[in-house]
Amino acid sequence: MRKKPYWILGVVLVIGLLAGIGWVTKKTQTPVEEPVETIAEVAEVVAEAEISSEMPRGTTHPSFEITVYDENQAYNGTTLFVDTRDNIIYEVNMLGEVIWEFTPPDEWLVYKNIIGLDVEKLENGNVLMVISGSGIYEIDSSGNLIWSHSDPDVSHDVDRLENGNTLYIFGNNDEAGDANVKEVTSAGELVWEWKASDHYEYVDTDQFAAQGWTHVNGAQRLSDGTTLISLRNFYKSVIVDGSGEIVREYDWASFGANVDPHEPQIYEDEEMLLVCLQNDSPYEAVQINLETEEIEWAYNHPAFRTARDCDRLPNGNTLIVGVNNGGTGNAVDMMDDYSVMVEVTPDKEIVWALKIIDETVGSKPGWFYKAERFGL
Repeated sequence: MRKKPYWILGVVLVIGLLAGIGWVTKKTQTPVEEPVETIAEVAEVVAEAEISSEMPRGTTHPSFEITVYDENQAYNGTTLFVDTRDNIIYEVNMLGEVIWEFTPPDEWLVYKNIIGLDVEKLENGNVLMVISGSGIYEIDSSGNLIWSHSDPDVSHDVDRLENGNTLYIFGNNDEAGDANVKEVTSAGELVWEWKASDHYEYVDTDQFAAQGWTHVNGAQRLSDGTTLISLRNFYKSVIVDGSGEIVREYDWASFGANVDPHEPQIYEDEEMLLVCLQNDSPYEAVQINLETEEIEWAYNHPAFRTARDCDRLPNGNTLIVGVNNGGTGNAVDMMDDYSVMVEVTPDKEIVWALKIIDETVGSKPGWFYKAERFGL
């Protein structure tokens, strides 16, 4: 990760106490570590931070480090995500301090480490989460269970719709004939479903046998009632109408022989689609025009091994969740890879970055999966 700590932590903490404010990392993208030479320079670094009084303060987490923070260019707020090492949901401020956390009880869990756990904050402040192989759970800020829907065929993505219904998907180890997208009411009544096997012929190849036949990993209901669906193993994103018919198909195979698209999102006001691509793709995030399919913006981080999620923020920046290869660039020896989130400007400057510092991911896809930023 591109970073530039300016002093050892102990000195910075001392100066932070003397200055009457907390420690932050100075904004920078320079990858070379250069120590601050004088106490005056340390004080200058701290003073430059100008921490907003609106920022909620929390507690330091030993695993999280902010390596870049440009408070003038970043979309300042809080970030909600899951650390799948311990299956804990965190909300952190821009300094990486934990301001809220929740640990799902054991009886909600099927897997030791939650696979593709999606978590989002609702307009009422509650948190909605999908736990693979188990179901969907809505809790309030105190951790009280407000609503749940049990379904062992659930994974990756959940959305609360404007009509109060809940849209969710099943892609982890799905088979031909399974319903890949479902919509249920608050009473748990199934009112809509979509099956890939109604539209695609099953083919028994390695491409279509990676953690399921389709490995659908995302769905989004659009304002006209159509639904965007991500079929990872097909390297496609499709839009289907209310009857389930495919009305538009975006094929990502042109970006590489193995691109595994993740978390496509359509931003209707900007008439664009943003998607994460993997492996053979030269980009981690790609923005295309909805109609022309021309690339309008793309981002490549030379040290990224994967990118699992990308969101366009209200200030035009993009929040990306992925895995840094640790500098080796070796797809076989990945024991130095670490999980990371970065916020980049339209000019591709990193203005915020959070990383896990005390545990590498090895051959796993990463300890972070998705993240959401909420403005102050």
